[in-house]
Amino acid sequence: MSWVALDLGIIKIHWYGIFYVISFLFWYFYLYWILNRYNSKIFKFKIEDNIWQFLTDLLLFVILGVLIWGRLGHVIIYNLSYYLHRPAEIFYIWQWWMSFLGGIIWVVVNIFLFWKRYKLSFEDLVKLWDLIVLPLGFWIILVRIWNFLNQELYGKIINLQDDWLIFFLLEKLKLVYVYTNIDNYWRINTNFIESFFEGFLFFLIINFIFFKDIKKGCYRPWKYLWIFFMWYAIVRFVVEFLRDYSKNEFIWIFTKTQWFLFWMFIVWLFFFKLFFNKRKESKIFK
Repeated sequence: MSWVALDLGIIKIHWYGIFYVISFLFWYFYLYWILNRYNSKIFKFKIEDNIWQFLTDLLLFVILGVLIWGRLGHVIIYNLSYYLHRPAEIFYIWQWWMSFLGGIIWVVVNIFLFWKRYKLSFEDLVKLWDLIVLPLGFWIILVRIWNFLNQELYGKIINLQDDWLIFFLLEKLKLVYVYTNIDNYWRINTNFIESFFEGFLFFLIINFIFFKDIKKGCYRPWKYLWIFFMWYAIVRFVVEFLRDYSKNEFIWIFTKTQWFLFWMFIVWLFFFKLFFNKRKESKIFK
């Protein structure tokens, strides 16, 4: 396993670069297909016929949020003291550790900037968020596979003597793995668990709900964004208990990530009560 997918000497192509390109292209063309078919019926963005330009600008803001602020999120949330003494390493792109949670925070900020640039209404901002989360699961699938290839964010060690039944069940599901870059112990493959629950299953669920709503002819603002935050917070919180990588990040009984997810969950419940719960479904077809 290696960070590098193709070594051409001077130029090295990394797995994370390949996966990001694939995920952003999928995001771009999938949203184009959605807007091309349903913008006039559901989202109703005033973008005339220039969907390509609208999505190109939106993708640029999202990429900046994910890459730049995802990196700074890792620096600030997880290793601030380390990088304060080694500030130059923040820009070491060949060691580009990133934080998904940091990316979420600053993608929110960048979307607000995009909202201001296009002078959208608040209702458009809500619909924009609902739109963005539809292909998000595919990106998470690739991110977790990338984590696996890089042998990072690994799970807890399985004791073959004491936990033989757990090992047997997980081995049948291909959810145990020896991360040879770390040690020679069997570990829970949290990468595949997260890829399935955070990515694949979420992608299926959110798109099933979306197309079911289309079939019914109804749309409720905030709905898909609310589902994403609830789903991700709960799944990631549970999976953190299986991770060994986070063992040095505990604050009392939870990891830093779990505390962040806990408060994200609470804050989102507040927004749900304030905005989503008061909105009624609106007919999107006449």
